[in-house]
Amino acid sequence: MTGDSAVCAQDPACHWDYAKRGCYAGAAERVDPCGAHGDKTICEQDVSIGCKWSTNDNKCEQTN
Repeated sequence: MTGDSAVCAQDPACHWDYAKRGCYAGAAERVDPCGAHGDKTICEQDVSIGCKWSTNDNKCEQTN
C-alpha cells in the first residue's frame, strides 16, 4: 500500500481513499454527489449537477 497521495494519483490502477488515508488498487467507489443535500430546498436549488428531491425515498438524488 502506498502512503503518499501524490504517488497514488500518478498510478491509474489505484485510488486514494480519504477516509482510510491510503492508496488502494482499483477505481474509487462512485458516490452520489447529491446525497450530501439533506434538505429538499437546497437539493432542488442545485441545478449544476442535476439534483432532484425524491419524495418516495425522501432524499436528494442525481437525475442524470
